[in-house]
Amino acid sequence: MDPDQPVPAEGDGALLAELPPGALDALVALAGPDADTPLPSIEVRHLGGALARQATGVTPTSELRNAVRAHAQALEDALGLWRADHDYYNFVETPAEAHVAFPRASYQRLREIKARYDPDQVIISTHPVRPAGR
Repeated sequence: MDPDQPVPAEGDGALLAELPPGALDALVALAGPDADTPLPSIEVRHLGGALARQATGVTPTSELRNAVRAHAQALEDALGLWRADHDYYNFVETPAEAHVAFPRASYQRLREIKARYDPDQVIISTHPVRPAGR
């Protein structure tokens, strides 16, 4: 259940192409019952034939924010071997270029649309799409 009021938090996610035993071992090592982690929530979800992993932590202080970011990055690094070639847009919580969140063909189409309808970059987002030709 979501809290009634805003809560300072950090999180991130990554789309995995597969989840073999080695990936599970890496996940359990960093987030299992014996792991020292500031992350109260780590999820593995099945998404249309691929697997996604998402980690979230409450960050009321800068120390906790840094610890949560570091541990989420450690999880991403540990699972990097099984990472898909793009992520799921809604799970990319940290600022990043849009090409990390879309399949290559979809991102190229977005760039073409951006060049045609927004060449001056009026529309901006946390995950920017650069117009084609730039």
